[in-house]
Amino acid sequence: MKESRTYALLEIVAILIPLLLLLPYYFYTKEKNETLEVGLVGGTSSTRIYKAPQVAGPLSGVTAESYMLVAYDGNTLIPIVSYHENDARLLASMTKLMTALVAERVIESKQILTFSESDVALKGTSGFFKAGDSLNKKNALYSMLIESNNDSARLLASSLGTLSFVKEMNEEAQRLGMHETHYVNPSGLDGVTEEGSNRTSASDLTLLVKEYIDTNLLLLLATTAKAYPIYFSNTVKSHVATSTNRLLTDSTFPYTIVGGKTGETALAKQNLVLAVRPKEDNVILIGVVLHSENNFEDMKKLFKAYGDASR
Repeated sequence: MKESRTYALLEIVAILIPLLLLLPYYFYTKEKNETLEVGLVGGTSSTRIYKAPQVAGPLSGVTAESYMLVAYDGNTLIPIVSYHENDARLLASMTKLMTALVAERVIESKQILTFSESDVALKGTSGFFKAGDSLNKKNALYSMLIESNNDSARLLASSLGTLSFVKEMNEEAQRLGMHETHYVNPSGLDGVTEEGSNRTSASDLTLLVKEYIDTNLLLLLATTAKAYPIYFSNTVKSHVATSTNRLLTDSTFPYTIVGGKTGETALAKQNLVLAVRPKEDNVILIGVVLHSENNFEDMKKLFKAYGDASR
């Protein structure tokens, strides 16, 4: 009981710190939203208060085949640097951001979800769960987003029926204007071929993170937890989920992370999407690297280019 109270307190602190750091951004954008029209990347831009530094690409030393860094000021996604940002690539476990967004909408908050044999017997299983185990919605979401648990992704999708759930994912992508995105499963695991795998573009992923910032900020902030205890629905502890995002513990990374998701498979290579709050600007920066040899180092190079251009 003492351990669970300690973890609960740590969870609150872990989410409150980045939330407090976002307050200046909230009031800044709230004031702007009352006076400015909305503009979109690739569309007609409105008058902007924030002027993002422009970085000439491609960036030296970045191994990713596609990447993009944008600033979101509450109205507009403003490009800073990009390379093949509209090319479709495999996204691996970054799929789980859309899985979570759909699950948040279609699954009741108090619903209990029970693992089936197929949820835990397919490839990419974590070994933490067995058929008959049950989680509530929150623990399933946090397990999936923090430790990138494939079993939890399948569990959430099977609550609606996997085919119906994936259909909802694709419909949501189209609604958000993610035109290079297509999902075939809720986990992001490779299919037999690239054509049978989930795909997206760097540009599309910035739209997805923008949607999180606008409508599901607390769920995005949950992805910043370095570790989180996962409990079965009967309150028995299963295990501690450890984040796959190494930048959360990288002391050399100078930005406050407010959300992100990793992804890695044999076909997709290494991927990463990251949202950060720079100290000097009332914006959220969203970075994406796809098909990388070293996703964390590539992401650091994107943000270093931003920092250098901001001086």
